[in-house]
Amino acid sequence: MTIHLMLCIVLALLANGRDTGAGILIGVIFGLVTCFVNFDDMTAVFSWIAKARNCVPIASNVMFGAVRGAVHPSRARDSVHPAHVD
Repeated sequence: MTIHLMLCIVLALLANGRDTGAGILIGVIFGLVTCFVNFDDMTAVFSWIAKARNCVPIASNVMFGAVRGAVHPSRARDSVHPAHVD
């Protein structure tokens, strides 16, 4: 769970200030990169990960990135900023 929280923070920083379409594209690319890093680098440490290489983890990482990339820009636009008091 901690790793997913950190990945959400990194993705939020990458998608900050962009529109929803760009956020989704950044999220999809981010999901693919994290998936391939997981399966390429982590297989050297944990050999059982090689058995999990199929379309399901790739699709879930892409969907995670796309949804997260879509939600952050829309939430940032809808956020209410406190009034500035002088």
